[in-house]
Amino acid sequence: MITEHQTMAENGEQQIEETPEAPAAAPNPAPETPSRRSRTAVIARYLLVIGIALIILSPLTYRTGILDLGIALPMFPAGVVASLLAILVGLAGIITTRNAAGRGKAMTAFVGGLIVVGIIGITFAPMAMNGAPAIHDITTDTKDAPVFVALRAARDAAPNETEYVGGEIAAAQLAAFPELQTKIMDQPGNSIFAAAENVAAGMGWDIAASVPAEGRIEATATTRIYGYKDDVVIRIRPTMEGTTEIDVRSASRVGLGDLGANAARISAFLAALDDALQE
Repeated sequence: MITEHQTMAENGEQQIEETPEAPAAAPNPAPETPSRRSRTAVIARYLLVIGIALIILSPLTYRTGILDLGIALPMFPAGVVASLLAILVGLAGIITTRNAAGRGKAMTAFVGGLIVVGIIGITFAPMAMNGAPAIHDITTDTKDAPVFVALRAARDAAPNETEYVGGEIAAAQLAAFPELQTKIMDQPGNSIFAAAENVAAGMGWDIAASVPAEGRIEATATTRIYGYKDDVVIRIRPTMEGTTEIDVRSASRVGLGDLGANAARISAFLAALDDALQE
């Protein structure tokens, strides 16, 4: 802009001079404050925290007896869902957030969610996809399953049945785990019994009963994460042919399906028993 002002010339006449006006300073942009950061990023971070908390508290509250299984168990999938939502909302926050601090929160939630879901997937996906039927009582002898004696009271107090049901349960087991059969060995029963007891103890099972005269060993295995109690009974008896037969039954106290855990436990025990007797 140009402004005009009057000056007196040497001859006494007034002159009008034009001088340029300094340009106006550009307004400073309003500083970004935490209140302007993306709410999406904040929500994503909260979802991640909630997801991790639920996943941790699910087994912890059950193992310590704070919550029943019916309440504690659903917390785990709820935590996984919250972590998945943290990934999606975090990604949206990364795309839409302009503020650097807000974008950092979104990135934290996004990467954190990926890590949590990845760990859960690596840990549980193989068990969930192994095709195991929804059964929880597995035995090598579906026609004459070993019987719980010392652990009967503990099993009677638990939700799952004490007696072997057979029928459809047996058919489902034979279809899924045909390799689980009565094991026939040439060694004498007393040698096998001693080895079986040592193997059971070595696998971390709590021995509840050891009765050599009956060829019966009862024990309880505790799962690592939730602390589920699965009971095992081992039966060792001679055959008419002079050999020894070994049958094993592993049954969960709670839960509809075991994701193949009981079958895997029996297989691991029999393999370890083989190794012990060959030493």
